[in-house]
Amino acid sequence: TGTRRLGKRLILTFDDDLFLVIHLMVAGRLYWLDPGAKGGKNQLAALDFEHGTLLLTEAASKKRASLWVVRGEEQLLADHDRGGLEPLEIDLATFSARLTEQNRTLKRALTMPAIFSGIGNAYSDEILLHAKLSPVKRTGQLSDDEIEQVWTIAHQQLVRNRSRPSRKTTRTDVPGRTYVYDRWRLACRRCSDSVLFSPAGQVTARSTYWCPRCQPTSTVTA
Repeated sequence: TGTRRLGKRLILTFDDDLFLVIHLMVAGRLYWLDPGAKGGKNQLAALDFEHGTLLLTEAASKKRASLWVVRGEEQLLADHDRGGLEPLEIDLATFSARLTEQNRTLKRALTMPAIFSGIGNAYSDEILLHAKLSPVKRTGQLSDDEIEQVWTIAHQQLVRNRSRPSRKTTRTDVPGRTYVYDRWRLACRRCSDSVLFSPAGQVTARSTYWCPRCQPTSTVTA
């Protein structure tokens, strides 16, 4: 048995060319416990191995975590590879070319799985906050220095998350202690100004959290 990632999906590899694909979404968790352990009311699935049990739980009223069983590498990629580049596997020049390939908003470009794999809502909001860039700034308006800043911070955020999970729990959608994500009307952890929020479809295709002081070029209205 082996493991790997495909964007935000965790891939478990088994004999006979079988793959188990897990997407935790926001509230899903994986726990590695003693053999035969039970996960209580939030348990969605359990995989029993010789030396332990892998539990999938989801502590949310709306169940969004997903499991798929796929046979064959070709089928796996056909079903779950959206074509986006892994930010940690490309250099600055490749990142810049993909980011500016079409003149989209920054928020949209970072969260489209066909452009970049594994960034999503939470990371995009945190990346843009630390880069001090508006979520609705157009990629065609970015300077070379701004693109490099986004690339550098994206690496920092993703590397920090991949090194954080312990042997007992894994969470891949939210980057630890957030500065603006999911903090509407609370203080931005950079400057203490109130975080603003825009629901999906209002100004971008995804819901967006941002700080009006740290990202002063934003034209988004609450």
